[in-house]
Amino acid sequence: MYFDVATKSFKEESIEADKIIFVAADKTLTWQELKKLSDELCKTLEKTTVPKGHPVLVYGDKEAFFLAAILSCYRMGLPFIPINNHLPEKRIEKIIEQTQSQLMIVASNYTAIPQIPVTIKDDFSILKKENPSFSKTIAAAYILFTSGSSGEPKGVIISDENIISFTQWFAKDFRINKDTVFINQASFLFDIALADFFGALQTGATAVFNTDKVTANAGLFFERINMYKGTCWNSTPSFISVYLANRNFNQTTLPSITQFVLSGEDLPVTLVKELKQRFPDANIINAYGPTEATIYASFIEITTDMLHKNSLPISKTDNETIYLDADEIIITGKQVGAGYLSNESITQQRFFSTGNEKTFLSGDLAFVKGDYIYYKGRKDTQLKLNGYRIEPNEIQHALGRIDFVKQAVCLPIIINGKVKRLIAFVMLNPLPSPIPKEDFTKDLLRKELPHYMVPSEIIVLKEFPYTESFKVDKQKLLHNYLSGE
Repeated sequence: MYFDVATKSFKEESIEADKIIFVAADKTLTWQELKKLSDELCKTLEKTTVPKGHPVLVYGDKEAFFLAAILSCYRMGLPFIPINNHLPEKRIEKIIEQTQSQLMIVASNYTAIPQIPVTIKDDFSILKKENPSFSKTIAAAYILFTSGSSGEPKGVIISDENIISFTQWFAKDFRINKDTVFINQASFLFDIALADFFGALQTGATAVFNTDKVTANAGLFFERINMYKGTCWNSTPSFISVYLANRNFNQTTLPSITQFVLSGEDLPVTLVKELKQRFPDANIINAYGPTEATIYASFIEITTDMLHKNSLPISKTDNETIYLDADEIIITGKQVGAGYLSNESITQQRFFSTGNEKTFLSGDLAFVKGDYIYYKGRKDTQLKLNGYRIEPNEIQHALGRIDFVKQAVCLPIIINGKVKRLIAFVMLNPLPSPIPKEDFTKDLLRKELPHYMVPSEIIVLKEFPYTESFKVDKQKLLHNYLSGE
């Protein structure tokens, strides 16, 4: 059995109906159980008279009802917006204000939930606080909110066509099939969770969804991976670097893992070298793609030969989806989203349509070397210090090539709009005492970088703070530094 994303219908219903499709936070769902739950939810949604295209908030944390709610919204043409109690109350209020959503599905018995005209609870009851207007409709499958430079969240609109294009490509090129078992860790606030979700639906695979409470306990997390024989690990490099500190994170302990898909951040060579040592038989894929282009736009399988280079590629040059213009990555094709919700000016700056072709200006910088494309940072992170143009990502790469540096982040200290100095934060690989002195590390950097690119300070941390999507929280790093923490 599987779910055809293009037709929004269940197929081959008599085949493996009792196979587990989702391992949710609270229980497992077979295909038969998922269909029954989703059918009932669809009927409940119809009772609310919500029109097609009206955005629906789905509140929860990977419960079975949460997963079924997302599927039901997709089946009925209702753009879903995942939210949970990890989001600050004010951010949820801004999301409600931007989407004008009048309906929310709540996946469990949460005590503090947003106030909204219509709420569907996990017992299928409908609570009405007031009569809904349902005036807002959007041609979309889902809307995900990312951070905006203005301080307001930006709602990225992803269409049915985008999901269909992505899912078909993902299943084929990433070799996903009914025997795949996704090891999910990402929050649904981060779009790589939807790769696990739709990838499993389209192919008849299984997805094991793990909450923060599970992933924070390595023993429990590994137990779930082994129990369900997880094969495909999908995360950011930052997330996996945390587990590389655990000596039990290896092929002997977790023999079912055959593939790592790493995305969302620059992938350090040193991290992949260690991962290959731990899991010598697993494939490691470096995937690239912003939320605006539906999860991933390119990928490349990392080979041993690539580990002799200073950085790892994100694509081959013959990829029809991405190309470079003045070093900026341009993404084109059916996976490019419709734009930003209620933000026409920024949409016009970054999204273009020529006939049936859609194009997105990513703001990411890259370079070509040989047959490969390499990521080199953001246009909006390039700095000017003492008259020199500096890309912090280049400094991070240089730090990452030092044997004892596990992970590095380089950030500017900006006062009155002017860059005053650069600060590097590093986590170290296990080392014999004593820890290398800061001057020694700077001397190693000076062998690779000009003097003006060597950070004023190099601060060693036991661990980095992370965002909800498990990327390094750079704002918190700077806040902690400036406040003396």
